[in-house]
Amino acid sequence: MHQLYPLITNLNKFDDFLETLVVSKTPAKFTYAYLNSLGYSSSKDREFVKVLIMLGFLGSTGIPTDLYLSIKNKDKFPRVLAVRLSILYKEIFKLNAAANTLPDYELTPLFSSLTGYGQQRSLRYALTFKHLVAHADFGVEVTPVLKNETNVLRPININLTLNVTSPAELEGFINTLREHHIF
Repeated sequence: MHQLYPLITNLNKFDDFLETLVVSKTPAKFTYAYLNSLGYSSSKDREFVKVLIMLGFLGSTGIPTDLYLSIKNKDKFPRVLAVRLSILYKEIFKLNAAANTLPDYELTPLFSSLTGYGQQRSLRYALTFKHLVAHADFGVEVTPVLKNETNVLRPININLTLNVTSPAELEGFINTLREHHIF
């Protein structure tokens, strides 16, 4: 089953990880080797990278997005995180608009209903969610900005009708498209 939500096994270590990101330089690409260089060499620490990707602070290839810099701003980060959590956990918030204030025993069934997992795994999802919420500021009404989200390229479809009379003309047309990086 596809993992819809992040799971963090060592929640306290994640707090230290966030603090480390504040003072460390922004990498060109966030790799497991870079994570290791920060002092997070356990295989369970790799979950932290997945969390950053799922929240949109890193692209799917590990390249930091524009949102990554907000991690370094302690005033801005809680609000940005609240927006990102609202997007990632939108199905949870549809089930209960005040999900960020619910106790574990009320969150667990929500995760179970969406993921199909049992009590134990759903509780882990709920605990991860609550831990992330503790770093977020939901106090201000925020509107999620989806502009340039994770630098996704939008596909463009072009339909052409050509009146080509020879293979050489077609070849010339295709070469022109290639020169201009259209094809």
